Amino acid sequence: MSVGDLNCRTSNASDFIQDDSVHITLQNQLPNLFNYSNDHSLSTRINPDTISNDYGSKLIKLCKSTGLRILIGRHKDGLSNDYTYCGPESFSVIDYFLTTVDLFSTIDKFIISSFTQFSDHASLHLEIKIKKLNFTDELITDCEPDYGVERKTFKWRDEYKSQCKETLANNIDNLNSLCENLNFESQDGIDKTVSDFSEFLNGIMSPYFKVRPKSEYV
Repeated sequence: MSVGDLNCRTSNASDFIQDDSVHITLQNQLPNLFNYSNDHSLSTRINPDTISNDYGSKLIKLCKSTGLRILIGRHKDGLSNDYTYCGPESFSVIDYFLTTVDLFSTIDKFIISSFTQFSDHASLHLEIKIKKLNFTDELITDCEPDYGVERKTFKWRDEYKSQCKETLANNIDNLNSLCENLNFESQDGIDKTVSDFSEFLNGIMSPYFKVRPKSEYV
C-alpha cells in the first residue's frame, strides 16, 4: 500500500492493461508454454479532475508494471470520488491511495474529507478490516514461528474497581518516586522508564485482573 501527495493528475486513464488475457485458443494449443497472470479488469475510476500531466502518465505506467491500483474514484460508496487539492487556480486530484487488487476487499471505508482552513489538501480517511483473533483461557506456550508472538493481556473487572483505587493510593509514594526519576535523555533511559513503570503497575494490579494470552502478527 502507498498513500500521499504525488502531484500526479491522471484524468480517467486506465491503471491496468486492458484485454490482457491470453486467448483461450492459444492456451489450449500451447498449454505448457504460458504461465501468465493477466491484469484484472476493473471499473472505470470516477475522477472529477479531467486533466492529466507527465507525473500522472508516469504513475499510470508504474501501476501497470507493478500491479498497484488507484483506489480513489473506485470505492463502493462513492465517498472517495472527489477533489483532493484546492489550488490558487483550480481544484484537482493529486493525492492518491495505491494498493493491489487482492487488498481491495480489506478496505471497509475510504473517504476524501471536506476541505478545512488548515490545509489546501483534503484529508484521506481510511478504515481497513483486520482478522479477528480468538482468545483462550490457557496460556499458549508454543506459537508457530511464522504466525505471531505471545503476550499477556489483562481483562478489566468492574467488581475490583474500588480495590484498584485503594491499591494505587497505598502505593502513591512509590509512584511519585518513579515519576521523579524519569529519564528521557536517551533511548536506553526511555526503555528503562517504560519498563519500570510497566513492572510497577503489573505488580500491584495483576491480582485484580484475569490474565489471558493473545497472539498477534509480527
